[in-house]
Amino acid sequence: MAYKKLLITGANGCVGQYLVDWFLKNTKFRLYLMVRDTSKLPNYFQENKKVKLMVCDIRESNRYKKEISQINYLIHTATAWGDPKRAYEVNIKAFEELLEMLDIEKLEKIIYFSTASILDTQTELMRESLIYGTEYIQTRYECFHRLRESSFAEKTFAVFPTLVFGGNLGKKK
Repeated sequence: MAYKKLLITGANGCVGQYLVDWFLKNTKFRLYLMVRDTSKLPNYFQENKKVKLMVCDIRESNRYKKEISQINYLIHTATAWGDPKRAYEVNIKAFEELLEMLDIEKLEKIIYFSTASILDTQTELMRESLIYGTEYIQTRYECFHRLRESSFAEKTFAVFPTLVFGGNLGKKK
């Protein structure tokens, strides 16, 4: 029986590690983990027979072009911030290059992690985030906009995680 192949980018990040752990415990997927630093992965991830490590920065993913072309599912959590050039290279350019390596006929679903900071109260793209946002926000906006217009749009489910605290800032009575 051939198992479905799932690629998780940013697999050694906070969200990525939770996803890997869940998929290892609850599915029979063959996991392809794109990581820059294997020392940040728990040993049981690295030693699991269902795991194939793809050790590279996402900007170097063409080193795994053959493996990427066989992927059935992609969960994209890799991201960059703090440097405008790197943010563009990672958050837009490298992601689009990764998409080009996928075989759209074999690919069943993309789960794309973004940020709610690019959405307005109607969950539509908020132009102000492109104009006034940090390089992270701007590149996430631009990438999502491009993805929505791409041939992968119908196969993509976007996740917009953001923790927001709110409420009355007045004194308690």
